[in-house]
Amino acid sequence: MAVSVTPAAADIESLALCGEKELKKLLARFSRNKTAPEADAEADEPAAKKEKFKGLSIPKLALVVAALLVLVVGVVAVLTHWRFEAVVAERAASANRAQASQVAAALAGRARGVADTVAAFASDPALAEAVLKQDQAAISGALALVRRAFPDALRVLVITPAQQDPDLNYTPLLGYACLDLARLAETNSELPPVEAHKAGTDEQHLDIVRAIRQNGTTVASLMVTLPIGALQGWVADASSGVEGYLELEQQAGNDGQRVVASGEARMKSGPSTKVAVPGTGFELTYWSPSQLAFDEVQVGLVIVFAGMAVAMIAILMLAFAWLARVLKQDLIKFVGHVVEVLGGERHHSLNMKLLEVQKAVRLMDESMHFERTPKPAGPLSAAIEEWSALEEELTDLDFVDQGAPAVDEEGKQTA
Repeated sequence: MAVSVTPAAADIESLALCGEKELKKLLARFSRNKTAPEADAEADEPAAKKEKFKGLSIPKLALVVAALLVLVVGVVAVLTHWRFEAVVAERAASANRAQASQVAAALAGRARGVADTVAAFASDPALAEAVLKQDQAAISGALALVRRAFPDALRVLVITPAQQDPDLNYTPLLGYACLDLARLAETNSELPPVEAHKAGTDEQHLDIVRAIRQNGTTVASLMVTLPIGALQGWVADASSGVEGYLELEQQAGNDGQRVVASGEARMKSGPSTKVAVPGTGFELTYWSPSQLAFDEVQVGLVIVFAGMAVAMIAILMLAFAWLARVLKQDLIKFVGHVVEVLGGERHHSLNMKLLEVQKAVRLMDESMHFERTPKPAGPLSAAIEEWSALEEELTDLDFVDQGAPAVDEEGKQTA
């Protein structure tokens, strides 16, 4: 027996069918069949119509990471510079000390050779005999032999223990510093050092003093005075082939007076190495050209680390730009896939590049397989729910089993 529905039910069915068509049209707008020109047209909408979003974007994240990267590179550069500077300074100091000691040893050898020559003349028994007898002719003859050995000598004279006061009759004058060397020679305790006197003046000179002895007793002292140019020649010979700048100072107590210098004065910068010259009253100060080279290396390190930082930042920005573009494309495909799944369509190929997005799609598909597909929201949803309730109610009415007469559309009973 046929069962007909009431007019109210027919209206609801018609409304449900209409709602179903509109829902399919809505889903079709976001389906994967959307053409590329349509997507480009939406992307080209005026900026004023687009919604402005707030939050952390990939370019902003790239800037933060770049700033941290620059900080890390800067810290590493500073630590590397400190360590490199300490190692280079230690090695340079050792090398400079060895170089200065080598020059000082060569200079000491040259001074010792001259002093030994003076000592050889002072050890002549004839000279000691002449001094004891005060034989001026014999003394003058002995001194003439000394002058022949030192043709550039400014003065050659014998100083007796009785001579305690300076003598202005000599050129250069015989001052207290010269007499102190004679007093030291008379003590027999040590050899007088080779010294420079009147440094920095027109009368600067070099004095070498050795004792005149007879039977172990000092009777006088032999002094040979050389021009300061002789010392300059010694320094030049001793520092031949040595790069850098050096100064020779005459020590006077705790102070020092520069006597001669050798090399380029522009290298007189940075740390120096001081070495005493054995057998003399001189101290050698040496500046190595390696200090200038290290300054150039420092500039090179700064350039290298700066270039490294710029290159890393550029690579990072390009990588984040590529990631942003790929992520945007995958998210668009992801949203399209969600819409198609809700519309009951099957997506055959997602072609997503990021593995993380692929895993998210798989997780969503597995979750929606066990869950009920959500119903479309809006006024149509209420109509569909009302129709479903009425359909269940009509289904529960068993007119045939209860023998109820059938009625037509006008409410009349039918046979």
